[in-house]
Amino acid sequence: MLALSDPHAPLPTALMDASGGFLWWYVDLIDDDGNGVVLIWSFGLPFLPRLGGEARRGRPQKPRSRPSVNISVYREGKLDFYLLQELEPDEVGWKPSERDELWLFGMSRMHLSREGGRARLAVELDLALPDTSDRLVGTVRLDGPQLVQETPREAGAHQWTPMVGPARGQASLRAGGWECAIDGDAYFDRNGGDRPLHDLGIREWAWGRATVGGVQWIYYLVEPEVAGDPPVATVLRIGAGGVVTRMEGVEARTYGKRPSAFGPPWAPRMTLHHEGQTLLEVAQSSPVDSGPFYLRLPLLMTDAEGRSGRGWGELVLPHRIDLVRHRFFVQMRVHKPGGPNSMWLPLFTGPARGRVRRLLTGGDVYPSSVPKLTRADEVTS
Repeated sequence: MLALSDPHAPLPTALMDASGGFLWWYVDLIDDDGNGVVLIWSFGLPFLPRLGGEARRGRPQKPRSRPSVNISVYREGKLDFYLLQELEPDEVGWKPSERDELWLFGMSRMHLSREGGRARLAVELDLALPDTSDRLVGTVRLDGPQLVQETPREAGAHQWTPMVGPARGQASLRAGGWECAIDGDAYFDRNGGDRPLHDLGIREWAWGRATVGGVQWIYYLVEPEVAGDPPVATVLRIGAGGVVTRMEGVEARTYGKRPSAFGPPWAPRMTLHHEGQTLLEVAQSSPVDSGPFYLRLPLLMTDAEGRSGRGWGELVLPHRIDLVRHRFFVQMRVHKPGGPNSMWLPLFTGPARGRVRRLLTGGDVYPSSVPKLTRADEVTS
C-alpha cells in the first residue's frame, strides 16, 4: 500500500501515462504562531472532480491530462486564502533529472536543485483568480539537507518520498490588496502511483509531520480495506544532517475521536509507541480544511524529551473520493481559467475576506475565454 522511494531520483516519467495514476509534489510551511502555507502541484491529483468516477467506470484518465496547482494559506487557525486551479495539458511542462527538476504550470515555475548536500526549492507563482482581474503572485522557497536514507529503496503502486531534511522556508504572496509573508519550518515530499488512489487497498490514511528540537518527525498510518490485513504504521526520524531512520510496527493510540463537520472523524490527541517506548505525543487542533474525504489539521508534536514543534496533519478516506453525491460541492472549489466553472466558485476561492461580495457582484469578471499565459515551452513535457 505504501513504498518509500529514492529521494535522489525523480519519479518515473512513465507514471504520466499510467491510466488512473497520479503524481503530486507537496510543500508546507508553518511559523511559531501556527500560520502556514500548503502548496501542491500535480498531474492527476486524485481529488479533482470526475477522476475517480471515470476510473471506477473503467475509463481511467492519464495523469498528464489533468494538471493542477493548489495553494492554501492559514492565519490564526483559519483558511485565509484558497485556490485549486486546473490547467490545460499544453500549459504545463516537467523536466526531471537527478540533479535538478523543473516544472512549469502556466506562468508559475517550480525549480528543485540538489548540490553540496543541500536541497533547495524555489517556486515563483503567477496564477489567475476567478471573477477578478487580479492574479496571485509571489514566491515560496525552502532550503534543507538532502536525505541520507538508511532503509532499502523500494518500488510499489504508491511511492511516497520525503525530499528534504529539517528545512526553513519563506513565502511572500499577494493578490490585489491581500498579502501574506511567512517564515518558518518547512517540509517537502512527493507521491506517485500507477493506479487510482481508491484502488490501492487503503481504507484510511493519517499522515502528520513536525520538526521538534531540530529533528523532523513524520508518521504515516495506513489502514487496509481488507479486514484482517495488517495496518502499515511507519514513523520516520530525520536528523539535522538528513539521516533517515525508519521505524516500523509503530502502535498508534487515539483519544477522544470525534466527527468532523463533513464526515471523517479525527482525534484531538494521539500517542505513537515503538518497541515499548513512547515516541511522540500529537495534539491536533480543529480542522482548517474539511471535506467528505479529507481533513487538514494543525498539530503540536512532543517528543520523549518534552520538546515540542508545530506541524500539519492530514486524514484521507480514499474510498469516498469523487462519489457522485459529493462531486457538486468539490466542483465549487476548482477553477478552470478557460471555464466552465461553478457559479459558487467565488465563495470558495481567493482571499477569505470579500468572498460574499465577489459572489453577489460578480467582481471584475473574466471574459468567457481567457487568453492562455504559459511558460511551458521552456521545457519538454
